Amino acid sequence: MRFDVAGYTPPDDKRWKAGQEEILDLLKRKRLAFNNEGEPYAKVYEHDEEELHIPLWTFMPEDVTGTAESGKADLGRIVGATHGIDSVKPKELLAVFLEATTREGLNNPP
Repeated sequence: MRFDVAGYTPPDDKRWKAGQEEILDLLKRKRLAFNNEGEPYAKVYEHDEEELHIPLWTFMPEDVTGTAESGKADLGRIVGATHGIDSVKPKELLAVFLEATTREGLNNPP
């Protein structure tokens, strides 16, 4: 999630929040702008907002699902810290999904 768009590449501690195709589409549609410090932001207009705004959040607590950081640390312990994968799903979250979608899990809800 680190690539150049319009002369901007995120620094080592930051990443784009979408893939290159989507970011380039935002740029093409003039929905990507840069602030005075040269950092990008998505333009959102009042007429873009729906009347009903549903927040993007999870209802599952971190102690049950883990975090992206814990997933990255786990992978680092398995394959080495220089694996270069930044968006690792934690094993706890994968276990929640597997439990919810397997026949045994479906027959025995928590």
